[in-house]
Amino acid sequence: MDNKRQEITRNEKYLTKDKLVVGKTYICEARNFDEAVWNGEAFVGRRVKFGSVCEDTEYHWDDGEPYGTVKPLYEK
Repeated sequence: MDNKRQEITRNEKYLTKDKLVVGKTYICEARNFDEAVWNGEAFVGRRVKFGSVCEDTEYHWDDGEPYGTVKPLYEK
């Protein structure tokens, strides 16, 4: 388990997939962003990489290791 995933595991309260609405923005704990849109399969957020802003996709925590890196906390 990488360090960022260990940090994310600290927050036990998060929205499960069945509570999410496609197209809504969520405040979340994730590897590369803290706000993202749920598209029904994954979260799409913006991240800064090498000084550039780009879109990044991460998957819900319940998808498990190594892919599940987002815990949505609440709808924005």
